[in-house]
Amino acid sequence: MNVASDVELSNRVEVRGTVTLNLGEKTTLAATQGITVNSGNTLVIEGTGKLIAIGGVDATYIRRGLSGIGGNYGFGTGAITINGGDITATGGSGDTDL
Repeated sequence: MNVASDVELSNRVEVRGTVTLNLGEKTTLAATQGITVNSGNTLVIEGTGKLIAIGGVDATYIRRGLSGIGGNYGFGTGAITINGGDITATGGSGDTDL
């Protein structure tokens, strides 16, 4: 997937299979609910642009925050390779009141 202009994705992105994300020069990809890379899948990030991935809250298990980039609770994380770009990944926070 080539990112040639600024993009904001408001739903959680799920990687299936092997995906190469090429961040174009002076572009920003904002994944405001994060990127899921469950076990058995691969994400390769390349290029010189920016990626901002912010984990949300798991809709099924409201008390669990989701990773900025990584596997969902109980699924394990697949392979994530960062070869370039300016990457910011922040996990979401769940409701900790039990």
